Amino acid sequence: MMPEQAVATFMYMYSYTQNLELLYQTPAELPIEFSVPKFLKQVLRRAYSHGQTILNLHESLQFLFAYNIQTLNTLVATTSEEAEAMASELCCPVVMKALSPQMTHKSKSGGVILNVCSPAEARVFFDELVAKIKKFDPQSKSPSVAIQPMIRQKGYEVLIGSKKDPQFGSVIVFGAGGTSAEMFKDISVGFPPLNRVLARRLMEKTAIYKQAIANEGSLNVKVLEEALVKFSQIVVDFPEIKEIDINPLFVDENEALAVDVRIVIDPDKILAEVHPHEHLVIAPTLRSMLGNGN
Repeated sequence: MMPEQAVATFMYMYSYTQNLELLYQTPAELPIEFSVPKFLKQVLRRAYSHGQTILNLHESLQFLFAYNIQTLNTLVATTSEEAEAMASELCCPVVMKALSPQMTHKSKSGGVILNVCSPAEARVFFDELVAKIKKFDPQSKSPSVAIQPMIRQKGYEVLIGSKKDPQFGSVIVFGAGGTSAEMFKDISVGFPPLNRVLARRLMEKTAIYKQAIANEGSLNVKVLEEALVKFSQIVVDFPEIKEIDINPLFVDENEALAVDVRIVIDPDKILAEVHPHEHLVIAPTLRSMLGNGN
């Protein structure tokens, strides 16, 4: 055997062993007390029946609430008077975000206003954001604006997402989030379902995780793992979801907070009869077929 062939064979065997180990780590299905929240299926079907392919913020947040993923306090104003009152309730400074399915990248579209320092400013900026919504969507009948408190503490903005690959089905994406997500392309990709071990391995491949770990005490790895595992379960439970992104997920030494979430409906699955796990390359029950891996 030539040296090159020997090296190639060794690398193949190493890769095979690593992949087999990952299969052994595949978690079993959740216990019955954590079964799929049925009302979320209705949220998806109702939105699609109304002509939506992207859930609004309120609908999307329901998925995070149901799976105990902590979210930043978010209020939605439909009038300038409500915006003023909500800014006062949240205590300025606040962030204001235009809510429109047509504005998928709100920051690029000028749909996000940071550091709104007073309720009076919130009233003025509400009208500005509504004008931008109508520019993108002239048919919008009830434009609204999300209002959130500004995050003052130091931490990291990460992205947790999922998309359906034509060959491999739903995949999980983790990496640098916020406005830097597209600039740095610091991401790693894995397959649902995740447990803590698989979540940690997914994170370890990214520069932002390595940076946070190097800065000791600046990142609560446990809560980030938990957020990834819970997010993975949403992907497992809902083949009707084509894409879902939490961007950014703010994490520091204490908590992980979802700041924004976007869910895209899969038209091919929403009205058809779907079978459990048909959108996954690794089914949750595979672990029991392989053994416990210990």
